[in-house]
Amino acid sequence: MSKRFPDIVLFINRMMESVLINFEKRTRMFRLKDPLQKLETFEKLHPEFSNRLSSKILASYLGVAPQTLSTVRTQRSKKSS
Repeated sequence: MSKRFPDIVLFINRMMESVLINFEKRTRMFRLKDPLQKLETFEKLHPEFSNRLSSKILASYLGVAPQTLSTVRTQRSKKSS
C-alpha cells in the first residue's frame, strides 16, 4: 500500500503520531497526584478550553470529583488575591 499510496500512508502516520503524543500528555497528567497539578497542567496544555468547558466535564477529564475541582479553584483564587 505504501508504494501505491504514499501520501495516504504519510497522512496516517502523522495522525497516529499526533494521537500518541496527545495520549502521552494525558497519561502524564494522570500520574500527577495533586488535583491542583492536574488543573494547572491542563490549563498549560489547553488554554483555549480552560474557560469553555463546564466544571463537570473538566473534572471528569481530570479524574477528580466536581466538588474537588471547585475546591481547588476556590483555594487557588484565594491565594492569588
